[in-house]
Amino acid sequence: MPDNFDRRFDFNTLIYDVFWTGKKVVIVCPKLRNFEPLLMQADLRLDREKVTKLKLRKRRRHDYVTIPCRRQPGTLSVDAGDVAFDLPVNNHQLDRFAGLNAHVNMLKNDDLEWIRDFARFTKRLHGMQAMVILDNGSTDFAPDEICDALAPVGLDAVEVLRFPFPYGAEMHTNFMQVSGMEVARQRLLSCARAVLVCDIDEMVYSNSGRSVFDAAVQSPIGFVSFPGLWRAPPPMAEGKPLHRDHVWISRENSRCSMKYCINPRGLMRSVSWDVHKPDFISIDKAFYSKDLGYFHCAAITTGWKSKDRTQNKNTESEFCPLASRIFAEGLDDVTEA
Repeated sequence: MPDNFDRRFDFNTLIYDVFWTGKKVVIVCPKLRNFEPLLMQADLRLDREKVTKLKLRKRRRHDYVTIPCRRQPGTLSVDAGDVAFDLPVNNHQLDRFAGLNAHVNMLKNDDLEWIRDFARFTKRLHGMQAMVILDNGSTDFAPDEICDALAPVGLDAVEVLRFPFPYGAEMHTNFMQVSGMEVARQRLLSCARAVLVCDIDEMVYSNSGRSVFDAAVQSPIGFVSFPGLWRAPPPMAEGKPLHRDHVWISRENSRCSMKYCINPRGLMRSVSWDVHKPDFISIDKAFYSKDLGYFHCAAITTGWKSKDRTQNKNTESEFCPLASRIFAEGLDDVTEA
């Protein structure tokens, strides 16, 4: 067990979010484990009406509870004896993202220019129309400032959800990010045309020019995965790095874990999403695309959830013509909408 496990583990969060989808109330939680009886046997009430039917759905790194409900309640009350509290029941925004090519990711204090450049690139090369950003407690800017930064890109819908919970420890106990993705999936994106799951330092390209969203929709199961390659700025570069600077290959030319795009209305509509593949399902390699890939931009990071990559130590590298061409196509001379 890592030395900093106790410091990073979230000992305090029982529920991340409560929302109504039009047919049910969903309570998204970290892995409940020994807290399962506390919640499932508690006196739960929606606007003072006792809950008599509920179902726990267990996932690899989170759980969620569903309660049938045909009208939107205002408050969920939880009384477990020594623990009692009320939470507001948020409304869904499924209609707002219905039929759109959307992207979901989590960030914290990422440079606003990085966020905007990612959106420009992905809209231009793939036809992205919407973004859901899970903000893990940024202090450098407010959610409205992210929306303002993205406004010139001309997306159809942008939602920034505040998700200021501890990221969590290692060893499969970092429940927060995948729980946030569950909130995004069920509260906002389950009616989208397709959803790209990647970070803003991961720039997806297509050798054929086919959109990653089209690839997911046209897949027999509504899913496509693709590998990544690390790219770096010029050797010993100084100043703020940008995506377009990442046109250099390190000597190792190391590969990155798969990322994916999924049709949330397809055959996998009931499957939760994890960071690198759908939850519980090891199909990422079976539906791997040789046409798609992504460049993982090593210096586009604040180091908020993992080891610090902000120091450019790329002293031995070679120029990558493919990355240079892809970034030029996606970012150069972009006319704002």
